[in-house]
Amino acid sequence: MTTYVVIGAKRIQQWIARTPRLALTKGASHALTTRTSCEYLRDKLPNGLRLSDEVPDIAGVVVLESDDGVADDTVRAAITMVAKDLPGLEWSAWVYEAASYVEAYQKTGGGQRCARVYHVVPATRRLPMLAECEGCHEESAERAVDLPDGKGSYGADCVVRREAFKEWKDTPEPREDGVAEPEMFEHLTKIEKPGEDAHPVRAMGRRDADNHLALILADGNRMGDFFKEVAQLKDPQAHKALSKALDDATREAARRAREAVIATMVNPRYCPDALHYVGGDDVMASVAGRFAWIWAVTLAEAFETEFQSRVNDVCADSGSKFEEVKKAAKSASLGVGMVFTHVKAPFAGARELAEEMEKIAKKKGKGEKSYIAWADTTVDHKALERNVIDTELASEELRGGHVLRDLGPSARSALKQELDAGRDAVAWATRTGRPETAKYLEGHCEDQVYADLDRARWWPVVEEIKEGQE
Repeated sequence: MTTYVVIGAKRIQQWIARTPRLALTKGASHALTTRTSCEYLRDKLPNGLRLSDEVPDIAGVVVLESDDGVADDTVRAAITMVAKDLPGLEWSAWVYEAASYVEAYQKTGGGQRCARVYHVVPATRRLPMLAECEGCHEESAERAVDLPDGKGSYGADCVVRREAFKEWKDTPEPREDGVAEPEMFEHLTKIEKPGEDAHPVRAMGRRDADNHLALILADGNRMGDFFKEVAQLKDPQAHKALSKALDDATREAARRAREAVIATMVNPRYCPDALHYVGGDDVMASVAGRFAWIWAVTLAEAFETEFQSRVNDVCADSGSKFEEVKKAAKSASLGVGMVFTHVKAPFAGARELAEEMEKIAKKKGKGEKSYIAWADTTVDHKALERNVIDTELASEELRGGHVLRDLGPSARSALKQELDAGRDAVAWATRTGRPETAKYLEGHCEDQVYADLDRARWWPVVEEIKEGQE
């Protein structure tokens, strides 16, 4: 029997989002990935523990093992070892003895039903009477740093983020097309170079779209069912390969979303997105507002195809016992929450609202289909359950045009006024000579019409902005 010590970061997205500086969110993401990797931790482990080869590298998760029992002091030393290089994070750990990690995970429900559980609060905190960190305003400042706009003071967590950002800048190979990675949120408002080429993608209902971003959260559906089937295999190496297939599929889906947007851009200067976190089946990214729908739809579609393809590759020539695993992979989908904000809007507040929209999307999909739910803080800060769309339908409208594409800005505004006043919208459409709109209104409930009007504000179109558009 083997004793497994599983250490995991808690509330990762909240932690990443607590700073308004993109360099520090990128630094946090890079630090989490590198400082919880096997390569980084291999020579730092307490005596008696080793890295498990039954799981792949997943950002924020460390799985250790021992052939003997593991004392509490050793577990705490392991958590401290991981946490000291990521001092702003909250950590938990669980310990269980089993024949394999798969068995340990299955019997404890991922640590939820485990008797030996440990919890470590963040090492950094804001203390009264001390100067606050200028990077996040969530901890006390400890060190003077050189910032782009002058001198400043950072706390321990933001110092780690800053150092990791410098590492990240030295890591990626430049793209062959010369498109640069954004290093500030403002770069996402200037992703195309000025030019006189053909019309770029524009937001259907916003003239000032370039000053806005969308924060996108995504989380997999039916992943619990999938890994239940994986656990039935009782094959540690298959579990490792299938866990990696999920992580790789999510990363590839995010890459394809980026490339789908770049393909529609004119004179691209910066990539249209900043990936704050990608791990397992979770994604958090900021995207240039007028391209956000293209990005989100591509992400959801690509995740489904990439995940199924990778699972099929792992299960190829493996016999009938893998059939249930492949079947479970076919049911996997994404719940996507998306929030449109001004570039200067608080990042942490956008993340909280995006999380609510993600829950609405997952609830609507019932684990059976990918849905995207959205909110727009430039209008209100409400998480409306009606603002959700099936990804398949959204994809169709990206190709064929928004369902209300024949209505100009003034007509859409007039339609909303009719609805707000409680008047007969079908009669309005008939009276104003819009038979197709009348037919649409007859076939859709009022909530759906409101949602389609709201969605039109940021829906991408390739055309000139007409006079009078918002």
